[in-house]
Amino acid sequence: MSRSSRLLVAALVVGGTFSISGCSVAGTELPEFQRAQTEADRVTADAPGGMGVDPDSTRFVGEVGTYGIYLARSDDGRSLCLVAVTLDDNVWKSTGCGGGNGVTIGMTDGTEIQAGPGAGVGDGSLSESVVVLND
Repeated sequence: MSRSSRLLVAALVVGGTFSISGCSVAGTELPEFQRAQTEADRVTADAPGGMGVDPDSTRFVGEVGTYGIYLARSDDGRSLCLVAVTLDDNVWKSTGCGGGNGVTIGMTDGTEIQAGPGAGVGDGSLSESVVVLND
């Protein structure tokens, strides 16, 4: 095999490794998804246009101000998502889905919430994988 052929094969192997790892189900390793979904984990607010979230993956992680915050997977299983629903009138207000295993959403009051592996360590944590960055 020529040197250029070996380099091409090596590039394909490395590229294939990154592609395969990028296709893993988002958030599979997060502890919140290691338990079964409960009634409290289900978002009961109507999702405008479906919002791209798998309803069977939502997990309630806590309250921030007037919002209930849920961790979820995208409906195609490739992204990690955060959902914000108003607590007083149960209206779906915000959804953010990030490629790979991380996502940050911003609320209208300037609060930012981040989810991803290890994000929930330290002050402001809602769960093991979700943290309020500024409140």
